[in-house]
Amino acid sequence: MILKQNRDFMWLMSGQTVSTLGSAVSGFAVPWLVLEITGSALQMGFVFTCGFLSYLFFILPAGVWADRHDRKKIMLGANIGKMLLILSLPLTQLVTGELHIWHLYLVRSGMGVCDALFDASYGACLPRIVEREQLKKANSIMQMGISASSIAGPAIAGVLVTQIGAANTLLVDGMSYIFSITTLLFIKQTLSSTSAPAKKHMGKEMIEGLAYIWKYPTIRTLSILTFVSNIANAAMSVVFLYRLQQELHLSSDLSGLIMTGFSIGAIVASFFSTFLSSRFTMKVMIYLLLSIQIIPPLIIGLSSQPFLLMAAMIVMGGTGVIWNIYSVSLRQSLIPNEMLGRAGASIRLTVWASAPLGQSSAGALAEVFGSIAVYVLASGLRIGNLLLAVKSPITDEKMLERESEKIANSTVSS
Repeated sequence: MILKQNRDFMWLMSGQTVSTLGSAVSGFAVPWLVLEITGSALQMGFVFTCGFLSYLFFILPAGVWADRHDRKKIMLGANIGKMLLILSLPLTQLVTGELHIWHLYLVRSGMGVCDALFDASYGACLPRIVEREQLKKANSIMQMGISASSIAGPAIAGVLVTQIGAANTLLVDGMSYIFSITTLLFIKQTLSSTSAPAKKHMGKEMIEGLAYIWKYPTIRTLSILTFVSNIANAAMSVVFLYRLQQELHLSSDLSGLIMTGFSIGAIVASFFSTFLSSRFTMKVMIYLLLSIQIIPPLIIGLSSQPFLLMAAMIVMGGTGVIWNIYSVSLRQSLIPNEMLGRAGASIRLTVWASAPLGQSSAGALAEVFGSIAVYVLASGLRIGNLLLAVKSPITDEKMLERESEKIANSTVSS
C-alpha cells in the first residue's frame, strides 16, 4: 500500500506533526519562563534535568508495558497526562497571578513520566502500520511533517511570549495534545505486539531489553554514538537561550526566529535523505555527518551575528535528522516487534542518560565561564565521536547483512 493511502499512517503523522508544533512552542516558552522567574542558567538546567531523570526512571518499565499491553491506550493516557500538566501553568497564573519555580519542577518531572510512557509505545508502533521496506521512507515523511511543524513553533512562541507572556503561550501546547489524542482514536490498526511475551518479573524483562541491545554490534554501536552526541546536544540546548537572552541580549521574537533554523535544516534534510542514502555508502554518510557536526558548536560559541547563529542551527538540524532517520529505521528493521518496546526503551535509557549530565553541567559551566566553554566542549565531544566511528562495525555493510540474518534466525528459532 502507498503510504499516502495508508490512513492509519496519515493519522499518526498528522497527530505527531501538530503535537510537535505544541512541543516546539513550549520548548521555547518553558525555559524563557524559568529565566523570567530566576534569571539563572543553572536553575534552567536543573528544571530540565528533573524531567529527564523521571523519564529515565520510568522508561524501562514503560518498555515492558509497551510489549505487554495495548500501545494505543498507553499513548492516549500519556497524552492526556501531558495536556493536564502543561495547562496547569497558565491556569495557575490566571487564578493566583503568579508562578513559582517549584511548579515548573513538578510539571517537568510529570512530563518526563508521560514522555517515557508515550515514547516506548510510539517507537514500536510504526512497524505495525507500514511494511518493513517502507520504514525509511515512512520515517522520512514523519520527520518532514514534524520538522515543518517545528519551524513555526519557536517563531510563534517568540511572538506570543512578547504579546501574552510565556505562561499563556503554553495554551498552544495544551490544545495540540487534544488534536493528537483525537488522531490516535482514529487509528484502526492494532498497535500492540503480534505475540505478546509471557509475563515475567518486571525486572527480568527490563534486563532482557538491556541485554538485547548490547548483544548485537550494530545496535550497540548506534547507541554509543548517539549517547556521545546527545551529551553535546543536551548541553548546547540548555545554554542556547541563555546565550541569546543573557549574553547577546536578543529579543524573544528574534531568538525564536534563530531557533527555527534547526527545523529548517531538519525539513530540508528529511526531503533529501532518501536521495542521499541512495547515492552514498553507509560509511561515507556516517563519516560526513559526524565531521560536519564538529563545526556548528564553534560558530554558535564564537559568533554574535544572528545570521551565522541561524546558519549553524540549520546545519545542526540537517545532520541530526539524517542520522535519526537512518538509525531509527535501521533499529526498527532489525529488532522484532515483540521485543521493540523493551529494546527501544533500553536504547532510550542508554542514549538519554547523557541528557541530565549534559544539561546540568552545561548550566554550571555557562554560569561560571560563559557559554563559550559549553560549545567548545560540545565540539570536542563530536571530534571524539568521529574517531570512535572510524573503526566502528556500523560502517561495514557486509557485517550488517550478517547481523540482520543472525537476528532473524534467532527470532525464528525462539
